[in-house]
Amino acid sequence: TVAATAIGCTSATVRPTDNAPATAAFLRLETGQVRYRDDGTDPSATVGTLLEIGDTLILHGQVNIQKFKAIRTAGTSGVLSAHYYR
Repeated sequence: TVAATAIGCTSATVRPTDNAPATAAFLRLETGQVRYRDDGTDPSATVGTLLEIGDTLILHGQVNIQKFKAIRTAGTSGVLSAHYYR
């Protein structure tokens, strides 16, 4: 869930101790609009690339996945469904 504080992908899922780290991520946005950045800087409700409900995003590379952060743009939190590839 992407709420009013910028968050990234769950590190235990992206880089589990018992498996290889993710090298790609497929994200699909549901329920609320968000903004994101993949340079490690926190986005804000007005700064960052906009994702609309139903949009998909593909992140390539472990570093880009780890630097990804998103935040909602209004009162409704977004939900990012994620699939990670190793």
